[in-house]
Amino acid sequence: MEKAQRAQRAIFREKALRHYIRGNEETVLPRFISPPVMLSFWCLLGLLLLGSSIAWFYRVPVYFTTVGEVTMPTGHMLIVIVLPADQLSRLHPGLSVQLQLGQKGPQWQQTITAVEPRVLSPAEIRSRFGVDHGATLPVQQPAAVALIEKPAHLSDTLYAGSIVQVRIQVGSRRMIALLPGLSGLEGV
Repeated sequence: MEKAQRAQRAIFREKALRHYIRGNEETVLPRFISPPVMLSFWCLLGLLLLGSSIAWFYRVPVYFTTVGEVTMPTGHMLIVIVLPADQLSRLHPGLSVQLQLGQKGPQWQQTITAVEPRVLSPAEIRSRFGVDHGATLPVQQPAAVALIEKPAHLSDTLYAGSIVQVRIQVGSRRMIALLPGLSGLEGV
């Protein structure tokens, strides 16, 4: 009888057996997403991070668009560009400018030759530079003036009085700042 009791009795303690069984159990989480879909999500996240970093570091030019007039105030041809007074601090000789005669005329790139050091009144702009009295280049308030020498491809008499579309690059900004709601990231 004693032998029967020993056979039923386990060799190991019950606590040790539970610990052993718990160690052998493998934690298996349920699979909600298959491995190819998960890989696709990781690739998408990587592309999103790559695109965000490119948008953070890449800078795009900021242009100010205005009009100018081809004039001959002192006998030689000039392109007079009239800008709002608050743009005077951004202008300097040598600044690159994209120009186009009229709406569909020739386009070219040139640099600003001179900038008037102070804001001029409409009457002073008209008298000094010979711009038309509001017909082609409406000057209705004090403005900053930039001057560009005559390009070689323009005829002195043929284009006098013509309107020129002007795009001046006044700076650059992070590409990410162009997204709605993220313009505050410009200074960061």
